[in-house]
Parts: sequence; C-alpha cells; structure tokens
Amino acid sequence: MFTDIEGSTRLLGLLGDEYGQLLADHHRLIVAAAEKEQGVLVDTQGDACFIVFPTASQAVAAAAEIQQALSTHAWPGGVEVRVRVGLHTGSPIQMDDRYVGMDVHRAARISAAAHGGQVVASASTVQLSEEGPSWLALGDFRLKDLMRPERLYQLVATGLAEHHPPLRADRWGTELPEPPTRFVGRATAVEEVLEMLSGETRLVTLVGPGGIGKTRLAVHVGRLWSDRFTDGIQFVPLAALTEPEVMTAIVEALGVTQIGSDDPMGLVVQHLRHRRMLLILDNMEHLVPAAGRLVADLMRGCPDLRIVATSRAPVGVSGEQLMRVPALALPSEDVELAAAAEFEAVALFVDRARTVDPGFRLTDGNLDAVVQICRRLDGLPLALELAAARTAVLAPAELLDRLRLDLLTSSSTDLDERQRTLASTIEWSYRLLDHSLQRVFREFSVFAGGATLEDTGAVIDPGGATDTLEAVSNLVASSLLWRDEDEGGTSRFRMLEIIREFAQRELDRSGDLPAVADRHAARFAEFLETAEEKVDGPEASEWMARIDAEMSNTRAALRWTLEDPRGSRLAGVSMAQSLGWFWYIRGHASEGLRWLESAILAANDAPGLHRIRVTYYAGALAERLGRFPEAVQRFQQTLVLCRELGDEARAGRALNSLGGMAVEMGEHEAATGYLAEAEEILLSHDDKYGLGANRTNQCDVALARGELDRARQLGESALSLFSTSDDAFGEGVALRHLTKVAYAAGDLEEVRRLLKGALTKGLEIGNLADSARCLERLGGVEIALGRSAKGIRLGAAAQRLRSEVGDHLTPDRLASFERSWSQARLVLGEEEYQTAWDQGSNMTFDQAVAYGTEN
Repeated sequence: MFTDIEGSTRLLGLLGDEYGQLLADHHRLIVAAAEKEQGVLVDTQGDACFIVFPTASQAVAAAAEIQQALSTHAWPGGVEVRVRVGLHTGSPIQMDDRYVGMDVHRAARISAAAHGGQVVASASTVQLSEEGPSWLALGDFRLKDLMRPERLYQLVATGLAEHHPPLRADRWGTELPEPPTRFVGRATAVEEVLEMLSGETRLVTLVGPGGIGKTRLAVHVGRLWSDRFTDGIQFVPLAALTEPEVMTAIVEALGVTQIGSDDPMGLVVQHLRHRRMLLILDNMEHLVPAAGRLVADLMRGCPDLRIVATSRAPVGVSGEQLMRVPALALPSEDVELAAAAEFEAVALFVDRARTVDPGFRLTDGNLDAVVQICRRLDGLPLALELAAARTAVLAPAELLDRLRLDLLTSSSTDLDERQRTLASTIEWSYRLLDHSLQRVFREFSVFAGGATLEDTGAVIDPGGATDTLEAVSNLVASSLLWRDEDEGGTSRFRMLEIIREFAQRELDRSGDLPAVADRHAARFAEFLETAEEKVDGPEASEWMARIDAEMSNTRAALRWTLEDPRGSRLAGVSMAQSLGWFWYIRGHASEGLRWLESAILAANDAPGLHRIRVTYYAGALAERLGRFPEAVQRFQQTLVLCRELGDEARAGRALNSLGGMAVEMGEHEAATGYLAEAEEILLSHDDKYGLGANRTNQCDVALARGELDRARQLGESALSLFSTSDDAFGEGVALRHLTKVAYAAGDLEEVRRLLKGALTKGLEIGNLADSARCLERLGGVEIALGRSAKGIRLGAAAQRLRSEVGDHLTPDRLASFERSWSQARLVLGEEEYQTAWDQGSNMTFDQAVAYGTEN
C-alpha cells in the first residue's frame, strides 16, 4: 500500500505551523488502521506512507478503514484532508528492513494515478482479496515507466466517495482513425450525442445523407469520451464489406483469436461480455436489416457495451436512439465579416481552403461569394470540402459562377434535397474533367480499398494509350482521389466512399462496368496466382503482406465473379483456389470457407485441378474451425475427385488429411489405415511435402500411444523431407511436432533448439504472431535454464511485438509468464532486471529474432 495527501502544499500554505499537527494526526490514523490488519509501516517520506500486509484482504480492509477514519476526523483549521491510496499484490524483494522491486514501483504508480479519497487497486489485489468488498472496474492504463498495461479497480465501500475524475494515467486500448484535417464546429451535435451516451441509451445511430459528416462526428465523440470506457474504443469501417464479412471485421478490430471456432459472434460476445467498451460501426446503411440483427445480438450479450453507428437509415433495433446529423450552420446573406467566421459552414470552408492555399483569408472582397457558396451547398461538409479544394485555382467569385452554372439542379431525382445537392457537387467536379479524365475517374471506382499506380494502369489503360500518372495526379488535385503511402513507401490512391458510389453509378450508366470489372478481376487473379507461388519461398513474408494489402480488392473481385451474374465464374474459382493457402496460414478460416463454398458451386466447368483445390482447401479450413465432420466430408469429396480425374498424387494428400482428421478425433486405428495407404501413394510419386505431412500425422499417433522414440523418428523424418524441398511452413510444422516430443521427454535444451528453428521458419512465411509466441516461450526456457537476463530481454521484446501485431495473451498464459519473470527478478535484482527489460523492449523485431536465435 502507498498513500499520500492530495494537495499537501496547499494545506501547508493554509495552516502554517498547524500543518505539523495535521501530519501527526494523519500518520497516527493511517498506522492505527494498518496495524489493526497486521500491516507494517515500512517507510514514510513527508506525507507519503509505504505499508505492507500479509494478505490482499487485510490491505483492502485497512484501506477502507483509513479513508473512513480520515473523512470523519476533525482536522486543524477545519480543512479537508484527502488521501489517495494505491494497492498492489506481488512478490517484492526484501533487503534488510526494506522492500524493493518492480511490484513496489507498480504500487507507487497506482497510488500516483489515484485521487484524494479514492482507493485504487491492481487486478492481482482484487483477485486475491476475499469476497465482500465491491470493486468498480476503471480499465487498462499505461503507468509511468511500466511497459505493460495495468487493469485498475476502485474500491466501493461505505463512507468512500464513488465518483472521482479520470485517473492521472493514459488509458490503454482506444483505437480511432487519425483524421487528416481538424474537426470544425458541431458543438451542439457533439453535446447531444454525449448526452445520449451519458444516459441509459446503449445504441446511438448517427443518421444522415452521405457527406454530412457522420463519421467525423462519431470519431470526435469517441476522442472526447475515451476516458469513459474502461476497456477502450474500437472503430470498425464497414463501407466496403458485405454482411457475411462484418463479423470478420469486428473480430479483427477487437483482436479476438478466431482459429478453432466457427462462431465469431460467440467469440465477440465472450470477449465483450464483461467489458465497458464503445464500438463505432461506420457506414452501415448497405447492411440493414442484417446489421440490425448483429447489433441486437451484441447488445443482448454484452450489457456494458455501447455502440455508435453511422448510417443513412436507422438500424432498426429496439432501444436505438437516432441522432439526425444536421448540415453545418449557415449565415444569412447579409452577414458581416466579423460574424461570418463564427458560422460552422464558413469556418469549414475557410479551414479547408487554407489546406490548399495557406494564404487564403476571409475578406470583405470575398465574403459575399463564400457565403453564397456555403448557402448554395446547403452546409454539407463534403460538398464544402470539394468546393474549397478548387480555391487553389479559382477565386471564390469564379467558384460561385461555376456553381451557378452546374449545380442548380440535380440529376438524382430519387434522392432528398440535400442528397441531390451533394450528388450535384460531386457531379460538378466530375463534369469539370475532360472526357479522358472522366473515363479514368469512372473506371477507378472498381478498386475497393485503393490501388497502386501500376494496378490502375493495368485495369484502366491496358493498351497504354493514357498517361496514367498524369490522370491520377489531376484527380488527386481535384480532391476526387486521395493519396496514401504504405509502409514500403509505395503510393496508393483511393476514393472516398460517397465519391466511389457516384463514380460506380456513372460507370454502370456508361455500359462499361462489365468490361472494367472483368479486367479488375483478371488483374487480381493474376496477382494471386503469382503470390501463391511466392508464399512458400524466401519472399513469403513480403507476399503475405501484399495479399493482406489487397484484400479489399480481392473481395470485390470475388463478389463480382462469384456473386454477380455478369462476372466470370472461372476467374472467381481461380482466385479462390489461389487464396486457399493464404486463408489457412493467416487464420481467415470463416471468410475463406465461405468463398471456397461459393467456388465449389461455380466450379463445374473449371479445370480439374481448380475443382480439387477449392474442395481440399474447404476441408482444411473447416478443420481449422473445428468443424471436423464437414472437413472429413470435403476431404472425402477431394479423394473422389482425384480418382475420377486420375490425380493419384493429390489422392495421397487427401488420404493423409483424412488420417490427420482421424488423429484429431482420437480414432487412432482408422488414422493408421489412412496414413499407411497415403504413404504408399506419396512414396510412389516422390511427394516430399505430402510425405512430410504424413510423418507428422504419424508422429501424433505415436505420441498418443506413448511411443516417444518412434514419435521422434517420425518428426525428424518429416523435418528432413520438408528441408529437402525448402518448405518453410512444413519445417515449422515438423519442428513444432518435435517440440511436443521434447516437452514430453523433459529435455529443455532440445525444446530451446527446436523453438529457435520454429521461430526462423515462422518468419519466412510472415507469421508474426506465432513468431512473437516463439520468442516468449524461448524467454521462459532461457530463464528455466539459468539465463535470466536473456530470458527477460526476449520476454520484453515479445510483449512489445505482440502489441504491434494485435496478438493478446490469455490471462492464464500471461500469469504463467509473469511467474517466470518474477523468478528472474529475484535472481537478477531489481536494477539488472529493469535494465534487461528495457533493453528487450527497445529491440526491433529483427534484433529480437537475431538475439533469440543466436547460440
């Protein structure tokens, strides 16, 4: 326990010489309450006390009694003395008559984050205290000088104030997009949304036409209230997704592990059931009513979850509170210069004009034109931004003339007034382009999630008749395309969704959509065919990342080819069979299986090899999801197809997979039969990968029977076969099987050696999460073998890497590693331990891997 007086300097100034009496009373009350619970005062510094207790329950009881005693005591001068109390339970190091170590620092940091009159405790204290006290979960926080988040709780007891300001620490876990421009205006709308969220409302839907600013408002509200949600805020963009893909997006945003489960909703509900979190679901209009059912399930299963949705129509869920996002406030036509900038629409126009022309100012000379532009565009944020972008080349008066000529009416008679204005605004920007640029603009809309310049040229101008760079540059300058830069420094170009919708409508009206969409699908089918060849080689990590970057385009191409009657089914089947391995390695099992099932239905006229592969991968992904009967059925269908088409080699692999399924289900006799038949076929075709996989399955059978020597021989045989064919994934699988054998034999040095190998192989195929796990386990082995400093460096590096890739430890696994780290702390001493931890935390990924794999 750490305690100290809040505002002690102020009290000293108020009381002068009487402060000494206050301090003496303060110490006496605290020590009396602590000693009642067998607490021992270890140290005092000024008004701060450091006390230790035999148990967490005694510390909690003393903390409550301390606050009660302090609140009822008659203090000198009638002042109020407010003391903050921090509690943490751990294993500090005792040196003579004092305690040192990381747990001591942790307790001090917890106290420093609290407010006067508040008792704040770590999760370990809450978990170890006896039943009785109530706790209010405050969330995960970053405490000074501590690398890992700390979940903190507030004690709720008689005589203790329940409401306090946010803790003096940064919250952990809020993920919101960083807007490219500053938020302007909307004070009333922000206040209304916050008022809704502060009451009983759990679902607020921001409703309005495209371009009204729903997303910006939702994100801004999230930033303002990040401290209100103890488990953070997650933003999930839905514009480019279809209904079956929504749960995958939510699972990925929350960092929930999906492998081994066929119930993503169940996983999300389990993850959020006891969390106080805000979920922002952006652009839901195209998903209604299916999205309504999803939101209803989330709210039903997660009582502390609140949702802000953005949509052009209500979600349609019981308890939904609608907030119709208004246009920005407009001035009257005769507004004076001094007052004009106070209106939201004018303020936004001026702000965005300055992004393209830093010298732009609102003056008496341009005031009338700016006001007329804002009024003509009805205060719609996107319309104003598009118009303001033109001030780089047009004065406001010139801009107004063009608005008068081109935006008086709307061509979209099925939209309401504001939507017609926005559509006309985009149409105006579109009509200003020459015919060649209009075509590029229309055809670019086939890209979902953006495109590189190279892909743009290949799809939009396969004959090379257009200067693609010049065309794209002009569209960027017109604010019709946005430029981003990926981690490798490559430019990607994208459209805002509302602009993309307009461009797609124009493309469809032109009659060119089928031809352009076919070229888009063909381009990405070609890309995936190349990528599939690379993901098993030395460039695997790079190519996995490339596939990740193009998943939005790939999904759009799959939808066109497998769901739209105008698309080429053969191209869709080709893409699905090329993606099978990626989906398997990356763990995108649910989504991949859905596409593969569609491809199976469309594959009647596809090449035989494609039919075999989509069926086989459907079985493999069903296995990853734990749907064993379905996996067995798909592998049996694969076997039949192989034999019908005379592909005996792949028949051997199908038999091997059936053997693996039998192992998973504990049917060892059946497994032995399948594997023996598969081995004979695979040997006759010299299929090294198939034989290696066969041996790892046989290794599992031997382990289940307690035949360690045979299991080791089979694992080593598999490793040799995979190594011969330079198969990094296969080598990683074999090494992990051999690790099981080494664990069973109690050979830690062998486990260490095998983990190093598995780490190296995981990196070759870009499996960052498993690589971080290997580093973590290596750290534990190093500590167990007496190399504590190295183990701590690896553990710290792995923790940082896990955070970067969004891979989270289960509480049990985290507790296991923390026990190992505590053991190392005792061996090293606090200073050396902290030095080692800091060194590991500052390692780059490559440095950590090199350090973990060195001899």
